[in-house]
Amino acid sequence: ATHGAPTKNNSHPHLDCSKKIAVVHNGIIENFLELRKNLTEKGHLFESDTDTEVIPHLIEIKMKEGLNFKDSVVETLKLLTGAYGVAICHADYPDSIIVARKESPLVIGINEGKSTYCASDIPAFLPLTRKCYIMDDDELAILKAGEVEFFDLISNERIEKELKTIEWSIDAAEKGGYEHFMLKEIYEEPTAVRNTLKISKEILSIFANILLSAENIYITAAGTSYHAALAGKFIISRFLGKHIQDIECSELETQLKGSLQDNSVIIAISQSGETIDTIEAIRWAKKEKSVKILTITNVVGSSITRYSD
Repeated sequence: ATHGAPTKNNSHPHLDCSKKIAVVHNGIIENFLELRKNLTEKGHLFESDTDTEVIPHLIEIKMKEGLNFKDSVVETLKLLTGAYGVAICHADYPDSIIVARKESPLVIGINEGKSTYCASDIPAFLPLTRKCYIMDDDELAILKAGEVEFFDLISNERIEKELKTIEWSIDAAEKGGYEHFMLKEIYEEPTAVRNTLKISKEILSIFANILLSAENIYITAAGTSYHAALAGKFIISRFLGKHIQDIECSELETQLKGSLQDNSVIIAISQSGETIDTIEAIRWAKKEKSVKILTITNVVGSSITRYSD
């Protein structure tokens, strides 16, 4: 549970009063207390302490107002402030699941004509299919067996998305017979170095030229990726001949608000490409000033790569 104790009542899915609408949610609804208060005043009963539970109740209201299932979801999401990756079912529409994304990762796997999957990360369905769509912010999809339709949440118009084929192996996301991931990663270091050396000179030249033309350079990450950032800062500074300021991603906005300049470059590092603090940091920077974002990650197509220049 995002809010409340880890109890059965707070676990997902959460339902509306009719018990027909079920929602699972990854993220944080920042205005849920206000929404919950308004719903309670209208007679809605809550069984958990979570932020998620307001979503099915809001959809319930919209459907009672005469909207169809999809449009009820669209209008409900417009009322939410915060981040979400949601999957929503309705007992009266047993052949479909509606999913939507804003600032939380969401990917769709598909065996065309047979089956469809949704998850926050590709490895969840990689044993079942290598075909996937990667959803962007403010997008909604209607999933049916072996087919999917995408819509823009702002305009509510249908959109087309690129079907991707995943080339990397599920072994990369599993322990591969090792006792734990740290041991696996230690033994994988020679392979990791070889793969790094295979990065094209063209891409490395673009990366280097962006740094050479930058007025200010920052490097940011979280956790162990931040330690990699510190090592990277030392190496890049040595060869680039420019100062690079390291900032933990959770502190980037606090430290740079009011001082971030146009033509700055931010190097963001995330092993999964889905580290929410790192994504929030570069999203803020792109809104704040005309900056360039360079990203280093293990996962092509992850959220962080879609904010990268």
